[in-house]
Amino acid sequence: MKLWLFCVFFGFRVFASSEFTEIKAFCWDYSKEEMTVRSTALKLSPCIGHANFYLMKGNDLGSEDFYTLTLTQEDGQNIHFIIKSMAKSGWFTLLKKKSEMERCGDSVRHVHPLRFLGFIFSDPQRKHYMHMVKKSTIKWSQFKGGLFPNLKKEFDRGQLYPYLAGFAKAVGVEKQLLAHYIQREDWDGFLNALL
Repeated sequence: MKLWLFCVFFGFRVFASSEFTEIKAFCWDYSKEEMTVRSTALKLSPCIGHANFYLMKGNDLGSEDFYTLTLTQEDGQNIHFIIKSMAKSGWFTLLKKKSEMERCGDSVRHVHPLRFLGFIFSDPQRKHYMHMVKKSTIKWSQFKGGLFPNLKKEFDRGQLYPYLAGFAKAVGVEKQLLAHYIQREDWDGFLNALL
């Protein structure tokens, strides 16, 4: 709402798209130098488009939104415990830890799947654990079985793309590649891209 009022006041029009918000300034209103200053206030990147001056949302804008997704210290400890246990424990040990694993799993169900994956794949040790988990077909299937329905649910709600820039930055994977897999709902490809 504030952005809309700002745009009306300064003579902008806003065009929304799936990738970015584009703000078009009428050339007769402001010089390109003035618009560059105004773009800084909006945290947008100026660029030239045909005869008009455009302000386009930069690729990293919105990265901070990813960190607004809830992940408490306790959530992090539980996720670390789950991943480490899956990686380092044999089936007999995992059966003994079953109730504790289920308790930890239930306690992190509220964590957004991108925040969950970001916590894992932004850390070299946890990423190594995931490579170990993938070596076991059964463990890997169990992990995907818990993750993929949550990714699908958030995709259907339109709650993956808004956090994708920050997620991609956190895990060090190209945003466009991840968006490619999300668009096709190819969760296997998405997860493999993180490895």
